[in-house]
Amino acid sequence: MTIRYARAYDLMLTAMTFGLEKSFRKTFLDLVSLKTGESVLDVGCGTGTLAIAAKNLVDETGSVSGIDAAPEMVERARKKAERDGAKIDFQTAVAEKLPYPDGHFDVVLNTLIMHHLPADIRGSALEEMRRVLKPSGRMLSVDFQLPRFFQKENAHGGWIRNAIEKAGFNVTESGRTRFMILAYVLSTPGK
Repeated sequence: MTIRYARAYDLMLTAMTFGLEKSFRKTFLDLVSLKTGESVLDVGCGTGTLAIAAKNLVDETGSVSGIDAAPEMVERARKKAERDGAKIDFQTAVAEKLPYPDGHFDVVLNTLIMHHLPADIRGSALEEMRRVLKPSGRMLSVDFQLPRFFQKENAHGGWIRNAIEKAGFNVTESGRTRFMILAYVLSTPGK
């Protein structure tokens, strides 16, 4: 399911987060502990808000790229980054076919995208995210925590955790974010 109404999407997020979208994004980036100089990929970047925040953390010595399936989202992300003076490579692409070489990124982010992907594509998308990660890299996944779907032996991040492990990642940490309906999974590429 591709969201194409970029301006409306930004307005919707502002309303749904009661104006706390920046706080949401900061929470997500705190979980992955970005460092100056790292290379970051934001899969399903939407209108670029998280990618721009990531660029501020990795500084000029780091790099940030973002992909989204909707050209309208990518265009808005480019405009927002330009307005903020953030040099970010935004591209229109799908999660299951990332336009980057193997082992290219230190960090891959996928926040609130996995529930949009059909179940039969999630595995391919995660395998692609693993492919573009450096062997020492890490991935942060954040998505909705619905009790029925997010349970694996009482662990947080159940359905997404299962998909991540099946794609060959090693889960290093999982839990709820401070926003009760969202869970996160931190992982590293498996061997």
